[in-house]
Order: sequence, then C-alpha cells, then structure tokens
Amino acid sequence: MNVRLLTKLLENIKDGKIGVPRALEKLKTLPFEELEFATVDTHRSLRHGFPEVIFGEGKTARQIIGIAAVMTKRKENVLITRLTREKARAIKRAFSRAEYNGTARTL
Repeated sequence: MNVRLLTKLLENIKDGKIGVPRALEKLKTLPFEELEFATVDTHRSLRHGFPEVIFGEGKTARQIIGIAAVMTKRKENVLITRLTREKARAIKRAFSRAEYNGTARTL
C-alpha cells in the first residue's frame, strides 16, 4: 500500500463510503503478504517512499511473476534486478507493458 491508497482509504472511511470492517480487511495484509516462496513487503513504499525491488537471481520466472502480481495488484511500481533474458521473456508474457534492459539486467 502506498501513501495515495492509504489516504484514499482513510478518506473513504471518514466520508462513510466504506465501513471499518471492510477497511480492516484491506489493511490485514499490511505490512507483508506471505507467498509460499516469498514475503512481499507491501508497506515499504510507506516507510521508504519506494516499493520493494525484486531480486531476480535465484528465483524462478514463476516466483517473480507471483511477487510482481502482488505488487501490481496494490498499484506499486515493479523493478526486477539481476534478471536473465530468458526469465524476462517469460515475465513479459505475464506483464506485456514490462520493459527489459539487457545491459542492466532489469525489468
């Protein structure tokens, strides 16, 4: 969750557009979301001003896609580092707007 989304949630509570129980449901995954293979820091952008970076080396393309899906669902920007061209191709099939930089090995 980022500052903009948290502010919107609080304003919706204040304006009566969303009740406290629904807001609590939205906040339950703060500050982390657990996957079988990773713990995604969904609160990092609130603490540091930028979202978590995915370290691609040592992870499968499927694992990276899973982590990126959590982040995009939360409207976070995604940066993947240490990424091979082969993994980048697989990830781009899942996220068509992604851009791979072969020199930097980032997506």
